[in-house]
Amino acid sequence: MQVSSSAIAKRGVPRHSPPPLLTLNFSMHVSSLRFGQRCSTVTTTAQQQQFVEAPSAENTALRVAAAHAALADLESRGMGETFGADCAESEINLYKQNCAKLGELKRDLIKYQRFLFETKAKAKRIGGGESRGSKKIKAAVGAAAVRVGEAKNDITNIGDIILRQKSIKGFVRPPNNLYVKKLAELQELQMLANSTS
Repeated sequence: MQVSSSAIAKRGVPRHSPPPLLTLNFSMHVSSLRFGQRCSTVTTTAQQQQFVEAPSAENTALRVAAAHAALADLESRGMGETFGADCAESEINLYKQNCAKLGELKRDLIKYQRFLFETKAKAKRIGGGESRGSKKIKAAVGAAAVRVGEAKNDITNIGDIILRQKSIKGFVRPPNNLYVKKLAELQELQMLANSTS
């Protein structure tokens, strides 16, 4: 059976138009070829990666001591946090105690989170049975999760107290950028020293 051109025209299909799939494929091919042309102009250079040996515990301890000395020097030159002349010594001491407590709580939180992670991994290895060891691990996971939550709450509370103390006009002048950078370097070195020991 042959279809006449008049029958095709009656259905609304033009006589000499290519099928829609062919035009779609053609435009995709052209797009791919143009993309290939653009990619051929990209140039890269290979660089050899250098292996950096992990610092030894002695080297890290020396770097921590040097960072402490540099911080003390910056503080003696007035680049650290300074307090207003009319501030009471007890207020300053309380502020410093709160800052020290915050740092201690943050270190404890890291320890608790690490313990929780390790305990969860151990629980996964043991499985979910009803053995005595499995019950002990589940209890340890629950206790560690509680400790992490309590530590986070304590950090929030002490942090809020410190923020309120800092908001008192003329109480504390923030350290300059060099001091902040050196302090961050010291904290990073201390974390590295804790992980290697």
